Amino acid sequence: FSVKVQSPVSGLLGSSVSLPCVLENNLDARHLEVLWYRPKLHNTPALFYKDTQIQKNPVDVQYQGRVFLLGDLEKGDVSMKLENLTLADRGDYVCHVKSDNWYDKATVSLRVKVVGSTPVLTLHEAGEGKINVSCQSHGWLPEPSVIWTDKDGRDLKHLSKDKLTSNTEGLVDVSSWMIVSPSEWISCSVGLSGQERKESRTAL
Repeated sequence: FSVKVQSPVSGLLGSSVSLPCVLENNLDARHLEVLWYRPKLHNTPALFYKDTQIQKNPVDVQYQGRVFLLGDLEKGDVSMKLENLTLADRGDYVCHVKSDNWYDKATVSLRVKVVGSTPVLTLHEAGEGKINVSCQSHGWLPEPSVIWTDKDGRDLKHLSKDKLTSNTEGLVDVSSWMIVSPSEWISCSVGLSGQERKESRTAL
């Protein structure tokens, strides 16, 4: 038999995620041994299934109560559900399935996404009737995109300068600014692809 995985997989911080792993031809896995572990940490797996049940030992304590076999073992689905995602959960996981005389394994890469803070807009006089508008937001993963728009919905990105920095936790802080003429209002939104964006507006 052989195992098939889908990789990479992404999940939001604090949410649950499924790490997909199935046996080819839907082979019945109920009487096989299933391990999910970090590379080089097979002696302390995140999840250990043997003798038709989840084993309590040996397992890595940081995963206790957070990991489950998600799929239908009878149909060869040995996917692992990981709950309450933390930043420490980022990285590779090995799905390892073995019988008495054969084994196969494959690696799933897990990426943890973090939605940062609502942007804070600050205004400063820039001289000659212009205004310097800055937009700051903290704590994103991976790097977010910044979108500036005016009251008519026009994209002002070409006017802005962005600065992305990593903080001590490895999360990304974003600072963006531009110099504009006064208008009714301006909007700055920060977000990850496929996720809801965080937006703030200010009158000019």
